[in-house]
Amino acid sequence: MMQGKQLVPGVLGWMLALAMSQAMALEVVADHGGVPAQPYYSPISNVSDPEIAGEPAPVRPPLAAAGLPRQVSVVDRLPVSSQLQPGRVARRAVSLPGMTPLFLVGYDNLSLQWLSVRAAQLQQLGATGVVVNAQTAAQLAELQRRVPGVPLVPESADDMASRLRLSGYPVLITATAIEQ
Repeated sequence: MMQGKQLVPGVLGWMLALAMSQAMALEVVADHGGVPAQPYYSPISNVSDPEIAGEPAPVRPPLAAAGLPRQVSVVDRLPVSSQLQPGRVARRAVSLPGMTPLFLVGYDNLSLQWLSVRAAQLQQLGATGVVVNAQTAAQLAELQRRVPGVPLVPESADDMASRLRLSGYPVLITATAIEQ
């Protein structure tokens, strides 16, 4: 009788270990070939991922060991510049389902005026601003002062502008329209 009681936990343990090992194994459901996605991310971060290219990733020390005294801030992304130029943008309809309202601005008179006029609308839409041209933290702060509570991120946005056939800013991009 005692032997049967010892056998049950052993069998259950073995079955549990087998089930866990099978659950943890990855199963490829489908492989349709294609191309690596890394080129799509390069314009965003300008950092290539060697693991995606099939090379082993370098061993990186933890952030604290790397001697980083503080977190990286938005200001650390400055200066930022873009191929885009301040100018007129014709309104046009687009179909970008699920697109969160986004706007492109720079530190120039046209953008500063545009932000002052559109601030309430941008806040109401819950839009995010991409600052495509700014050199200093003071310039970024002035843009932020024009649209309090609206997140601003310095980024060239050249790839996105190319895909949307934009050459000018300031511009508001929503799921249904591109407009100034």
